Amino acid sequence: MDGALDPGRSKMGFALGERELVFSAVLPADRDDLLTEALRTGDFRPLAPYAREGAPPVLEGGWDGSLFVGDGTGSRELKAALEGAGFSCRLVEERDSTLLARAVYFRLHPPRGWRRLLPLSLLTPPRPVDDLAAWVLLLRGRGEDA
Repeated sequence: MDGALDPGRSKMGFALGERELVFSAVLPADRDDLLTEALRTGDFRPLAPYAREGAPPVLEGGWDGSLFVGDGTGSRELKAALEGAGFSCRLVEERDSTLLARAVYFRLHPPRGWRRLLPLSLLTPPRPVDDLAAWVLLLRGRGEDA
C-alpha cells in the first residue's frame, strides 16, 4: 500500500491506497509527528479526527509502501522530516493536482438534485480537497492517471 502527501502552509493532505483510495485525511501542517508515528507503526487510527475518506486502517507489520510528496509549498521541510524519521520519499510534481482533486471529489460524491445539471467546473466541493490532491499525487507518482 502506497501513501502520498500534499504539503501546504497550514494543512497537508494525506492519502493511502493500492488500486483504490483506502483512507485519506487533511491534517494541520504542524502534525507531521502524528503522521510519521502512524507510518512507523502502521496504525492510522490516531488520524481518525482528520479523516475525509475511508476508515483509518491498521496494517499488520507496519507500513512498507512507497511514499510520494508533492513538490510545492512546504515540501522540503516535510520531506526532510519524513527522511529524518527513516522514510524514503519521492517528490512528485503538484501542477494541477487541486483541479484534478476536485474532479475526484465529484466522482466519489456525485452532485445530487439540481446540482447534477451544472457543469462540474462550476461546482465547488463543500470541504478542502487536499487529501484527494494527495491521492492524485500518489497516482501520478505511480505513473497512473487520476
